[in-house]
Amino acid sequence: MKVFVSIIIACMLSIILNSCQKPAAKTLSSKNRIIGKWELVQAQNGMTPTISYPNNNGHLLVFSDSTFEQYEGNQVIKKGNYVILVDTTVIKEVGLEIEKGKFTNRIVYNNEYAAPKTFVHISESELTFLSGFFPLDSGSKMVYKRIDDK
Repeated sequence: MKVFVSIIIACMLSIILNSCQKPAAKTLSSKNRIIGKWELVQAQNGMTPTISYPNNNGHLLVFSDSTFEQYEGNQVIKKGNYVILVDTTVIKEVGLEIEKGKFTNRIVYNNEYAAPKTFVHISESELTFLSGFFPLDSGSKMVYKRIDDK
C-alpha cells in the first residue's frame, strides 16, 4: 500500500512540476521569422508625414540567428547582436491602441537594454517597428518588406 501511495504522489509531483515550465516558443518563433534581408518601404517619425521608399533604395536590415547589419545607401551604418524579448507593454510605451496579439515583442540591439523600447511585429513579408511616444509627436513607425527567403 505504501508503494502504491508513493507512486501516486510521485506522478502528481511530476505533473505539477512539468506544468509550471514557461514555454519559450513565442520568442523563438519571432526570432526565427526575422532572419533574412528586409528593405525599408515606409517611415513615419514624429509629426513628419509618412515617407514611402521605392524598391532598391539601399535602406536594408539583415538579420542572422544573433547578429544584424543596418544599411543606408548600401553602406553598413550599424551592426552587432540582437535579442527579441516578449514584452506586452506596447500600449503604455507608445501611447497607441494596438490590435490584440500584435507588437508583443521588442528587439534589443547590442545589449542596450536601457535604450528606449522598440517593439516589433513580424509577418511573412512585413517587418514593422514602433518606438517613441506618439501622443507627444515623438513616435516612430518603420515598415520593411522581406526581399529574400531565409
